[in-house]
Amino acid sequence: MGGFFLLVILAGAFLLAVPAAAIAALVATQQLRRDVTRLNRLVHLLETRIAALQPRAGPEAPPAGAAERPPEAVPEAAVPPAEVRAEPPPEPARREEEIAAPVPPAPAPATPREALEEKLASRWLVWLGGLAVAFAAVFLVRYSIEMGWLGPAVRCLMGAALGLMLIAAGEWLRRRPFEKAFAAIKPSQVPPALVGGGVSALFVSIYAAYALYDLLVPLVAFAGLAAVWAAAIALSLTHGWVVAALGILGGFAVPYLVQTGNPSAYALFPYLIAVSAAALAVLRFKGWGWLAWGTLAGAAIWPVIWFFAPAVELGAPAVGFYLTATAGLFVYLPSGLAPHRAPVTLSRGFAGMPQPALLAWSACGAMLVLALGLVWADDFQAGSVAWAGLLGAFLMLVGRRDETYDALSAAAGLVACLVLLTWNLPYWPGEVDVLALLPAGLAPFVTAASGYAALFGLLGLVLLHGAPRPGMWAGVSAALPAAALAIAFLLIRDFEVDLTWAAMAFVLGLANLAAAWWVARRRGEAGMEGALAAYAAGVVACVSLGLTMALENAWLTVALSAQLPALAWIHARTQVYGIRILALLIAGSVLVRLVFNYQLFDYPLGATPGLNWMLYGYGLPTLAFWAAARMFRRSADDRLVLALESGALVFLTLFVTLEITDLVHGGRFVPGADLLEASLRSIAWLIIAAALLWQCRAETPRVVAVWGWRILAGMAGIQVLLIQLLERNPLGYRVDVGDWPIFNLLLLAYAAPAALALFLAGETRRQNVPSAPLIAGVSALVLVFVWLSLEVRRAFHPNFLYLGHASDAEWWAYSGVWLAYSLVLLALGILRRDTTVRYASLAVLLLTVAKVFLFDMAEIGGLFRVASFLALGLCLVAIGGLYRRYVFPPTQGAAQT
Repeated sequence: MGGFFLLVILAGAFLLAVPAAAIAALVATQQLRRDVTRLNRLVHLLETRIAALQPRAGPEAPPAGAAERPPEAVPEAAVPPAEVRAEPPPEPARREEEIAAPVPPAPAPATPREALEEKLASRWLVWLGGLAVAFAAVFLVRYSIEMGWLGPAVRCLMGAALGLMLIAAGEWLRRRPFEKAFAAIKPSQVPPALVGGGVSALFVSIYAAYALYDLLVPLVAFAGLAAVWAAAIALSLTHGWVVAALGILGGFAVPYLVQTGNPSAYALFPYLIAVSAAALAVLRFKGWGWLAWGTLAGAAIWPVIWFFAPAVELGAPAVGFYLTATAGLFVYLPSGLAPHRAPVTLSRGFAGMPQPALLAWSACGAMLVLALGLVWADDFQAGSVAWAGLLGAFLMLVGRRDETYDALSAAAGLVACLVLLTWNLPYWPGEVDVLALLPAGLAPFVTAASGYAALFGLLGLVLLHGAPRPGMWAGVSAALPAAALAIAFLLIRDFEVDLTWAAMAFVLGLANLAAAWWVARRRGEAGMEGALAAYAAGVVACVSLGLTMALENAWLTVALSAQLPALAWIHARTQVYGIRILALLIAGSVLVRLVFNYQLFDYPLGATPGLNWMLYGYGLPTLAFWAAARMFRRSADDRLVLALESGALVFLTLFVTLEITDLVHGGRFVPGADLLEASLRSIAWLIIAAALLWQCRAETPRVVAVWGWRILAGMAGIQVLLIQLLERNPLGYRVDVGDWPIFNLLLLAYAAPAALALFLAGETRRQNVPSAPLIAGVSALVLVFVWLSLEVRRAFHPNFLYLGHASDAEWWAYSGVWLAYSLVLLALGILRRDTTVRYASLAVLLLTVAKVFLFDMAEIGGLFRVASFLALGLCLVAIGGLYRRYVFPPTQGAAQT
């Protein structure tokens, strides 16, 4: 039986050795064939060059008799000088050394067929052969298992032996002198294929011994698999990126494949640091930059797996150290990817950033996100919160050393703010005792907020001196403490008025003022203007925040908007572009808060209509935006100015709209809109639109004015159509329009918007705005027609128009008023020579004719029917005469006839 197993082992070795030898022979034959082809080309080229250097035969002798004829006399002036000097001098004889010197062979270009053949023979067939060897081994093992020849231990040992044999064969083939000589010209794929197959075989054999057959305990299996990937990383230095990729994949897969009963973060994450360091070291030495992205993926996915792993101790210190160490590895190891290797080209990443910098940025960003996930998974315990801050401090130090990464400090500060903003604060009934230094249950949060504020504030101040961009560090130093205080105030006090918190904000403002004074003393140094602007903005922010804490809810927006003129003043004296970006962010936040504030209707308005918080809640931001826009516009007319002007217009519109609601409903907000409120809103919007349209008379009108009047006029038109003409029309909705003629609700609902529409029509015609005069004019004519008709109704039914039956006198009055309206329009059209107005007159007249013939003839009787037809007839005759006299007068010849 022992002889039988020996025979099986020898047969397996023979089956594995024969394909390997065949592959090696095939490669050697192909190399020899290419060498012979190159030598033949070289000999042919040398023969061609030697033939070209042979002495040429002399000129042919002239034909007999040609020398006997004397040459014709040619005048000397007829021969141009250029032709006389055209014959070149005789070529000097070449030296024998030049003729005998060997000419370097020029490589012949490969045809597409040769290139395809070379790839097929030297790459694809080689990898196919390696795959065939692997399948042969698999089939052999499978057959042996099916026949019951080999036990589990023997199978695993044979697999390991196969792996070692393949690795040894690849290394032996690589070390051969013949292979070394031709590898200098073009690398061979055979040794990497053999080594890659051997690494895979070793890995699979050890894992099978552990997972399938329980031959190895977890610790031994882990050590064996770790040794395999470490060997693969080492072998990749001489066998290429394929072996390196196998080693990296295996290194990160080992902890997942081999699991112990008691997983520990203090054992797992140091191992992962070793895997990442080894992989990045090899990738840096060989210049395989793109493989570093795979290393980053493996390094980033393990913390996520660990966060969601059931029934494991999180080990926040180990994970925090891992995140910090991994960020450092990706910053410093790939920064010199293949610095002296000509064949490797470092590609450019996003926005022209070099690939190592883009890789480091991506890795640090991923580690910051994972630090936030660590805090959440650890339920905001002290260890995870502290490591998130330490990671931020480390990235700040990295950015101080290299300007490429200084913006990482802002990213770290953003993560710190997110940690505080998402803090799971405990619930407590009643109000918090603000006089206590640390209220119950808030000590961890207050400690974390204070620690983050001190860390980023002081470290940013220390690092800005001598930095390439001091403004960046000063911005982080000023923004983080203010943001931490604002977040704490939001979560603890929910923006309730509290003088203690206001005092803290003012103290923080004094700290920023002291930092600004320190920077101002070094204002002459490079970049200190930006740092001074950042601390000055911090002072403004802290003062505004303190005012918010000391005043009511609406003052929060006022405090934020008040920063804009202050920032514009600072920008005018420092000319730091970052101030404009900060102002744009503040303007955006104020716009979002005022436009999309869902708690707006819960604010108390007070007992006196019109005198409420909206006077300062919307009025002061309107003035602040307008003033800041004018101040910033002096230096540049950019997106910031456009945003500020747009914000001022939006706030003015909201202020007027909400004040109308307050005045109409007596100090309270009521959902929906009645006829009076809708009418006043339409009038207000049209007045603002008319003012903006008037500003468009300038040679270069403002963009906000051009589009503002269009939007407001469109909003007013839609409201008039949907609410005033349809939904809240007095004919179908119970509303008291008043008992006074003319001066009643109908004047506000229809006549006043019609007058404003007429102004818009005339002004847009003067400014040559396409289509606008026609739309505004038609709207005005329709509104006047509706107003006149409803006034007739009000004359017969005072106060409420939807009640009561129409009498014959009322129906006749409609016809008379419409005829008068058409005559007025005709007169205006003739006087102004306006065809559109005359057409409108004809439209009203035709409507009146239709009413008289289709309705009055059947519904009214007696003298009213007679008066109706008589008035219509007289008007039609008069209109015909007017058209004949003023619109289409006869010619002079026709008049004489």
